[in-house]
Amino acid sequence: RVWETGPELDTFIGLLTRPAYFLMESTSNLKQASIRNAIYALIGGCIKHHNHGFGAQTTILQNLQYYEHLSQPMADLLCVVADQFDHSQIADSVLCEISNKEFSAQDATGPKNFSKFLVRLSEIAPKLVLKQMVHLSKHLDSESYTMRMAVIEAIGNIMTYLFAQEPDETHAKQIEAFFDIIEERFRDTNSFCRCKVLQVCGKLCDGRAKFPKRRQRLIDYTISRLEDKSSHVRANAIKVLTKFIETHPFVMDGGELNLELFETKYTEATERLQAIEMPEGMVLPGQEEKEEDEKEDPATADDNDVKEEAMRENDLDASTMDVDEGAKEAKDVADPDEQAQLDIDMLSAAAVGQRVLDSETAKEYMKLQLQQRYYADAIQFVRQIDEALPILCQLLASTNKTEIVDAMEFFVIAHYYKIGAAQEGIRKMVHLIWSKDTGSDESKGIRGRLIDCYKNLYLTPVTALSAKDNVNLVARRLIGLTVNTTLAELTSLEQLLATMMNEGHVSNDVIRKLWSVYSSKSTMPPLQRRGAIMILGMLASARKEVVADHVDLLLKIGLGQFGRDDLLLAKYTCIALQRLLEAKPKGKGATVLKQARFPQDHAIFRRLKDLIEAPCTSPEWFSVAEQALNTIYLLSEHPDDICTEILQNKAAEVFGASRPPSAEDDGVVGAEDGDDAQTNPPSEAPVTEESCITSPYELSQLVFLAGHVAIKQIVHLELVETELKRRKAEESEQEKKEAQGDDELEQVTGSAEDDVAEAIAQIRERELLYGRNSLLTLFGPMVAYVCANNKTFDNVTLQTAATVALTKFMCVSAEYCERHLPLLLTILEKSSEPTIRSNIIIALGDIAVCFNNLIEQNISFLYKRLTDPDLSVKKNALMVLTHLILNGMVKVKGQLGEMAKCIEDPDQRISDLAKLFFTELASKDNAVYNNLPDIISHLSVGANAVDEQQFIRIMKFLFEFIKDKHADSIVDKLCLRFKNADDARQWRDTGFCLSQLPFRTERSLKKLLEAVPLFEDKLHDNTLYKYFTEIIQKVRVDKD
Repeated sequence: RVWETGPELDTFIGLLTRPAYFLMESTSNLKQASIRNAIYALIGGCIKHHNHGFGAQTTILQNLQYYEHLSQPMADLLCVVADQFDHSQIADSVLCEISNKEFSAQDATGPKNFSKFLVRLSEIAPKLVLKQMVHLSKHLDSESYTMRMAVIEAIGNIMTYLFAQEPDETHAKQIEAFFDIIEERFRDTNSFCRCKVLQVCGKLCDGRAKFPKRRQRLIDYTISRLEDKSSHVRANAIKVLTKFIETHPFVMDGGELNLELFETKYTEATERLQAIEMPEGMVLPGQEEKEEDEKEDPATADDNDVKEEAMRENDLDASTMDVDEGAKEAKDVADPDEQAQLDIDMLSAAAVGQRVLDSETAKEYMKLQLQQRYYADAIQFVRQIDEALPILCQLLASTNKTEIVDAMEFFVIAHYYKIGAAQEGIRKMVHLIWSKDTGSDESKGIRGRLIDCYKNLYLTPVTALSAKDNVNLVARRLIGLTVNTTLAELTSLEQLLATMMNEGHVSNDVIRKLWSVYSSKSTMPPLQRRGAIMILGMLASARKEVVADHVDLLLKIGLGQFGRDDLLLAKYTCIALQRLLEAKPKGKGATVLKQARFPQDHAIFRRLKDLIEAPCTSPEWFSVAEQALNTIYLLSEHPDDICTEILQNKAAEVFGASRPPSAEDDGVVGAEDGDDAQTNPPSEAPVTEESCITSPYELSQLVFLAGHVAIKQIVHLELVETELKRRKAEESEQEKKEAQGDDELEQVTGSAEDDVAEAIAQIRERELLYGRNSLLTLFGPMVAYVCANNKTFDNVTLQTAATVALTKFMCVSAEYCERHLPLLLTILEKSSEPTIRSNIIIALGDIAVCFNNLIEQNISFLYKRLTDPDLSVKKNALMVLTHLILNGMVKVKGQLGEMAKCIEDPDQRISDLAKLFFTELASKDNAVYNNLPDIISHLSVGANAVDEQQFIRIMKFLFEFIKDKHADSIVDKLCLRFKNADDARQWRDTGFCLSQLPFRTERSLKKLLEAVPLFEDKLHDNTLYKYFTEIIQKVRVDKD
């Protein structure tokens, strides 16, 4: 020994260690393994052999406090000292010091450094952290969420370490305590801590241990986080739930989570257990001694029950670790030693007079008990997942991209594991095709992920099958997508399949197989043939050759005998025929007529005409006729001539005449150029009751055809107008080139376009419904007569068809609309049929587009339908009003109170639509602010007032859209309400509205103080007093 005193030795050791600590302050030195390892060896040797522990502890704590990059190296140093130098005391001391530290929420650097250190040390030396976890757990109550996150993650690392050790009672107790902490942290106030808990659960799932008892509780906690207010927590909860499915322990039946299979197996195990009769006094081998012990010591008996329960869990856990082990355990013959023990137990029982089951039966009985428990847990797990699916379906509509992508991934995984209820989520995913992906990389967007999901689910071949079998499988999957789907789902599916077709994901072999299914002459379920043509029509929207090459099959099958027998097949065949055009018009002024149309005598139109005119009493005829007329107007060169003939033949059939009602009817429209337009309309043809009494169903079909032809003729006229303008533009361009930009020529061109528009408008207004040569002239009065005499024509189908036809006629002519609008509104008020009321509501929205001023004068009739007893009518009224208001077609004049009431509607769909309406309305210039006083008056007083609690919830939602700059004027308006209010309810409502304002400016607070004389005599009301107390507290908080 050179130095005899401690200080001299410490000084000398410092000469060696101080440069080492100084080198660690540079990140470049720590990146070199040789320097890093030499530093660790030097410091470790000094700690071990030269009493440098206290100095090292102080330096380590200082480095953690001031150097962010030294967090992980300090943890590595303690691990090296503990492993290579067998000196763990310094780690204990450092961790003890950290546990005694206090971190504030405002401190950003300190907690971050110490948290990194704890996490790193728990990863590489969990045993060191485990010893001090009792002290470190104090930081779970720390103000700093960073330290709480570090302790949570450290617990996860320690649990992973404990699961890897040999199981013993001490470890089991520690694991249980850690599980309690994790479950408690699910309710942490900070979202980052909740995210960390979920990440720890996901990490535990990856381990070998399955912890079946705690697993169910963790799943419940995870499902509860799906409704967390933080999107990060929700996204992590989805990932963890997916991980629970991927790592589930129920693998003995192939790993699929088929609820029906589990329930069947559970029932079988229960029945077999019941079949093994246990006569009175008979016990299993080994139980007779336990029963004697229980009689002697009840406390011991309780302990034995607990141990037996733990053993059963361990047995179940072991049996579910590996499917091969589980199967082996179920099939292996008992060990010779165990067999000998069973024989001894039987002899002992016989000696005391007890009857014991033989060893084989006893083994079978215990095996069945384990199976019963296994399948019971499996059923519970699948049902837990099923409960989460509705929430996950809602998250598909989230505004957060990460949540949506994670939810999609969850449904794909659930589908692979055969969770039946996941199919609902797969169907709802299809609507995401309308998402607008941001960024240049399409594959990372929602649409790209959706296409990948559907490609993997429905178009990816199975390697174990042959090429032919794979084609059959893909075709069958695609057809299955059309079963039990809504119109919205079919629309989204069409867009998705068209996109996938454009990207080349659908092979020609699959298309040929779909045509084979469609054209098969063998007997097959109608859904298959329908599904095939639906999918083919969707694919043809991207590539028309899919349909264009098989028109003969469409006419033979869909418009032939098969179509007559199955009208829905005919309907979807008509839709497929509409794909013969290249594409739908996109945007205003898009040209469609340039594409080749079919001549009037083409076989397509003959078949369509026969299909419409064929006698039929099925309700599905109306949808088929609608699509047939759409096809005629889309593909024919002269659709009006074909439809004229159809109407004449149908009228002759209905009224039993050999000719149509008038011999002068030459067509739907007499002159498209407007030259023969009548200045004065002829008087409407007289309609008598005797002339209209016929078969109600046939008359329904006739008026339906007339109404739909009228609306399609408008569309046709618009296309004619577009084509005429295009031709005029081409002519003017040519003339402009010849005249070299004559200004007068440009004026003439503009005048020519106006002339075309005026001529078409004249035809629409005066010719279609009032022209002498127009067939529709006869149907307008007849439809109005049928609607007006609903007592005579009391057939519901007839009244529904006549009402729809009336609304379509009203879209044609302003004069006809104005004349019959009172009749339509009367039907809306008095009709007892929800379908008729819904149809009128929707039609009024369309009429508002055509003749805005007529509807705006009668908009109150639409608002009244918001209180309709039928949910479908109320929903349609809300949707139509939303469309009209947000698009500026009608002005809001104090009627928003009724729409605000819909926020609290019992039906969730209506409530969501109302909230969406006000959210969109708030994006417009001060719309909510301007109408707020009227809404408050409507909901607070009078016959339309709502319950006080409902008023509070509605106003709380609406005040979220009020900007701070409007608070001052709102305070004035609300305080003035106290002046004339005599009812305590009005005081409370006004007080609540005031309490929702921010009061961030002195001006708003000053206005409130100036208005004190208006409400000081009303503060005796406890609720009103509470609201003003909240205002005072809010002002104090803002001031602080």
